[in-house]
Amino acid sequence: MLAAGRFVLTRLAAVVGVALFVSFVTFFLLRVSRDPVDVVGAARSLDVSSPSVRSELAAELGTDRPLIVQYGDWLSNAVRGELGTSYLDSTDDVAEGIGRALPVNLELVILAQLIALAASIPLGLWAGAREGRWPDKVVTFVATAFVSYPGFALALVLIMVFAVQLDLFPATAAAYVSFFDNPLDNLRQCFLPALSLAVPMIGVYTRVLRSDVAATLREDFIVTARSKGLRSAAILTRHAFRPSSLSLIPMVGLQFGALLGGSILIERLFAFPSGLGTSLTAAAVTADVPVLLGVSTTIAVGFAVVTLIADLVARLADPRIAHG
Repeated sequence: MLAAGRFVLTRLAAVVGVALFVSFVTFFLLRVSRDPVDVVGAARSLDVSSPSVRSELAAELGTDRPLIVQYGDWLSNAVRGELGTSYLDSTDDVAEGIGRALPVNLELVILAQLIALAASIPLGLWAGAREGRWPDKVVTFVATAFVSYPGFALALVLIMVFAVQLDLFPATAAAYVSFFDNPLDNLRQCFLPALSLAVPMIGVYTRVLRSDVAATLREDFIVTARSKGLRSAAILTRHAFRPSSLSLIPMVGLQFGALLGGSILIERLFAFPSGLGTSLTAAAVTADVPVLLGVSTTIAVGFAVVTLIADLVARLADPRIAHG
């Protein structure tokens, strides 16, 4: 129990460290690249070439103080959930904007993970149980092809085939509705974007599980189970799957960051009306530092937290990790 507590505290410290590092680097890079006075001045149509106007605006924004002090102020507010307001619209609260945009990307990530796991688990088990034979070679080839296929290119193919030619799904999510408002329409709008994200993950997960299943089936306890006359299907699902999934569990957590980042591109490709991609694109074009800083830090913290959860699940699944 004590070891588990130390593990959790260590990983929580790592989450905090990730948040500090990402926010620190992002803050300084953004602030060095462009002066917020110029951004806000242009948005308000102010003459920032005037020293008096410039100094007054700098004092209002707090940019007349040392950068480390400015970062400290932002960090103290961020800890309380206050990420500031947009430079371009003082009524646009950054935290509230992220709260409105994040559910779209989280839904795409979760749906993509479910699709990937639903496909990769049976494929990995089937290929691993037939190591070296033609089913294994076919599945390995397909999995490698899936990993190599760019998600954005696959998205275009899916749109052309399933939206334009077959008219089974909408080509865009411009008329996006929440899952809680209309579950069926929501899933129809999100299926193709989620499938675009899931296909490369199917390849990754299948290859990992296939290798672990093949190795597990050579263990002594599997030989013993076979000597007792258990059927191959029972051995595979009851005895081999759990120890073989121990590499897959943390892999799912690690891929969360890749999926979340990919969802930003896919979200824009499928024209979702809101999402982190929309917020980031607009903020990058206008150099809206508070929005860029808030979104990037939120993504980093989310990735670190999901990785922590995956590690905890792996420890619960295999007590040897907790005592190793």
